[in-house]
Amino acid sequence: MTKTRATVLIVDDDPAIRHGLALRLRHAGYTSTAVSTGAQAIAACAAERPNVVILDVTLPDTSGYLVCEQIRGQGHHPEPAVVFLTGTPHIGMDTSTRDRLIDAVGGHYFLKKPYDPERLIALVDSITGQTRHHLPAVSALMAFTPIAAWPAQQRHPSGDGCRTAKPPQES
Repeated sequence: MTKTRATVLIVDDDPAIRHGLALRLRHAGYTSTAVSTGAQAIAACAAERPNVVILDVTLPDTSGYLVCEQIRGQGHHPEPAVVFLTGTPHIGMDTSTRDRLIDAVGGHYFLKKPYDPERLIALVDSITGQTRHHLPAVSALMAFTPIAAWPAQQRHPSGDGCRTAKPPQES
């Protein structure tokens, strides 16, 4: 059995996504809890204090952005890293406005559905400081993916209306 490392809260109204991510995270050695609403997410964060929250932007009872603000308002230290996940285009919102909103509510990363689950696990590994030798480095994975998976200050426009990952500069 794999040693349990960090805890991850999965918040998505799609049961297939919740179940699939929970299985992959468990296989990668993480403990996870999966919920389907914003209210459940806020309660789970208060009770379980996860290291990472994978948070769908569009939930049945509220916006993932509002959930993120409320999680930040709980005052836990350290605060969990928040990975926004969405399949819904932000109608009427350009990418710089979306990025400012994500930064304002305290989000760290933004992944667009559909996404590669192994890349999401690699991102969680990177966030939690975990390493698994069978995966390439996260910077190599993110450099070639059409998803915005770096903090806003490291994102750059790709010219196609999406954001692409810009790997951090080597020191």
